[in-house]
Parts: sequence; C-alpha cells; structure tokens
Amino acid sequence: MDIQRENGIDEINCVFRMLNIDFDQFIEIQHFIVSLDLDFEINEEYRNIIIDINRKEDVYTIIKLCKKFNIKKGNIYCSIISSYDHGGFRLPSYIIYLIKEMKEIELDFSFVVC
Repeated sequence: MDIQRENGIDEINCVFRMLNIDFDQFIEIQHFIVSLDLDFEINEEYRNIIIDINRKEDVYTIIKLCKKFNIKKGNIYCSIISSYDHGGFRLPSYIIYLIKEMKEIELDFSFVVC
C-alpha cells in the first residue's frame, strides 16, 4: 500500500459517517456501538454517528452493523480525508474491501474524498 507520507506520518484518514439517522434507529445503534471496539463520535442533536476506519477489523464491524440494523439508505458516507496536497495516494486495501462489501449488501452510500 503506497500512501504519500510527510515527515513519516500517513496523511490520510478514513471515516464512515451516518448522518441524520432516524431517531429510533439512532438510539438502537448508539446503545449497540458503545460495546464495540471502535473509535467513534456521536452527535445526539443531529443524530450523527461518525466511525473512524483505521484497520480492516473496523470494516468488518461496520459491515456487521449495517447488516444488523438493515442500514441501506440515508445520508451515509465513506469519507477519505487527506491533508497531503501533493497529489496521488492509494486507498488502503480495507477501504477497497468496504466499497466492495457495501455493493454486496446494496447499501446506498456516497464516497467523498477531501
């Protein structure tokens, strides 16, 4: 995996964002996600859940979460954020795997690169 580096630090972050989730589903997911081994943020006011994707195990957990709660539509995004502006980075293999699996479970999500 070739990721551009500056000062030896990877300049790419990946997050899975579920925004403006239905209230009932938000409450269920919120209670479930607390027990998982994930780095995440929850905004109760806007019913947003943002999960950091740092490794392939995070992808497996996100896929299980989507299947368990039958998440298929909504404001769902997989965001790749890079502060390295010298161009060209390759996606980590686990993000490519996530995209493939999301197609398999027919999840309607947007892919955003910043």
